[in-house]
This record gives sequence, C-alpha cells and structure tokens, in this order.
Amino acid sequence: MPTIFISYRRRDTGGHVGRLREDLKKRYGERAVFTDFGSIPPGAKYRKKIEEALKDSDVALVVIGEDWVAKKAGVQDDDERRIDEHDDVLRSEVASALTRENLTVIPVLVEDADLPAAADLPDDLLALREYNACHLGNKGWDSDFAQIRRAIDAADPEGGPRRFVASARIAAGEHRVAVLGTVAALAAALFIVLAIGGHHDEGCENLDLPPEKRDELSVAAGTTDPAEEGVFYGSCKSHYWAIAEFPHQDSSVFIQENLHWRRLGPAPVECKQVPPELLHEWNEYEC
Repeated sequence: MPTIFISYRRRDTGGHVGRLREDLKKRYGERAVFTDFGSIPPGAKYRKKIEEALKDSDVALVVIGEDWVAKKAGVQDDDERRIDEHDDVLRSEVASALTRENLTVIPVLVEDADLPAAADLPDDLLALREYNACHLGNKGWDSDFAQIRRAIDAADPEGGPRRFVASARIAAGEHRVAVLGTVAALAAALFIVLAIGGHHDEGCENLDLPPEKRDELSVAAGTTDPAEEGVFYGSCKSHYWAIAEFPHQDSSVFIQENLHWRRLGPAPVECKQVPPELLHEWNEYEC
C-alpha cells in the first residue's frame, strides 16, 4: 500500500487538504497519509519528522493553490515571498521530494490555480514543472479525487496490486444488451468447464479485471453505475473475489458463487472473509 506525503500551505489550501486527507485515509488507511497536522506529535522536531516521512513515502502530493508562492505575512512588497526564503518549510520539503528517486511527485492544482511559471520558482523547485498535474476542486470533487487516486495507485511500488481496465466506462444502460449477451455466453462456457470437472486451482492469484466482470459487479451492487476504475480482483480457494467501489457507495467485498457475484458487505467489515493471500497481494490489510 502506498504511503502518501501531502505538502501544502495552510492559508493557501488548508481546507481542501483536510478533506483530501480524510478521503485518502478512508481509501489507504489511517497510517498511510502524512500531513503536518495530525502526524507530528507535540514536542517533536517537525523538520526532522518531515524528512523521515518523505524518506518513508512512496508518493508526494504537492498541493498548489493561488497563494502557494505566497508573499510573506505583514508585508506589502510583492517581491518579498516566503518561497524565496531558504528556511521556508514548504520549499524545503518540496525540494527534498524532487531529489528522491523512489518518490513519485504529483502536483495537485486546487480550484483555478496553475502550476507556477519557471520565473516564479526558485532553482531547486524548477523540476516541479516536469511533472504532470492533477486538479482538485469542490465542484468536481469525486471525479478529481478519483483521478488523484488512480495516479497514486499507478505509482504503487509493489508493481501494481491494483489493476485497471483501460477501456472506457459503460454508461448506465448503454450497450446493456450486448454486454449481457457476452456475459451469458461466457457463463455458459464456464458452466461446461465446471460440469466436466474443471476448477481453477486452490492457489491465490491477483488478476486483471475482464470488462464483463465490471458489469456483473454493478448488478451485485444493485446499481446501474459501473465500478470505479480501481478494482481488486483475484481467484483463491475455488472462488473469485473482488473489492470494488461505486459512485455514492463505500467499497464493498464481493464473492462469485454459482456463476453470480454476491455482495458480502462493506469492505472495512467484510475484508476478514477475503483469503489473506489475496489481501497480501493487494496490500489491503487495512481495507
């Protein structure tokens, strides 16, 4: 499971980061997300804690708002900027993140903010402009957060425990007949295999999610919406298992029985039913 460091200025994007932090914790676990609030205990040397957190992190989200460059508080001269100070904590942590080879840096542009121009950045932050950015806004929060989540999952150092389907989502009701026809044909073929004694082995294996399975999971979840992009899917102990999330729903655990998917319940409760071998492959012990 990736460990995520969030860099930001409080007066710039503090409100957005608070919400982002909570959503990330729900997805990746309480201990997987580091921010200066809630992660640094009283009495700790905060610069040391920040360096330790960066060293242990897989992803750094550099959250940028319209006041990210920030002139110093209490001054009128626009040339006096916090980011130009060598002891600016934000500058130090971003510069450190940019030098770490095993750390994926993702700029996150809040609301109408743009990535700062090269002329507005100190030399040790110029490399920030080389990274493709995500956007985050209150109006499109769900879709923006999904994009950030996919970027984090793609950067997972374990080599991709989360598998993604490259094909576009099937809109509600669209191509339903064709999809169900394909599902029926595949189900019939699988029934023949099972009838002659063909079972997949008892070993556990993380798998790519076939497009038709996405539609079946929607039926089991009681929705016409497709599953979100990130779906855990695998076979273990003569069953297929999945952890999937749908719009306006929490993540759920599913099991395939008699060619049909059945929703067991919310992931935080029902993950105990998923074989530990799969949870290990998915890095989802805290799901």
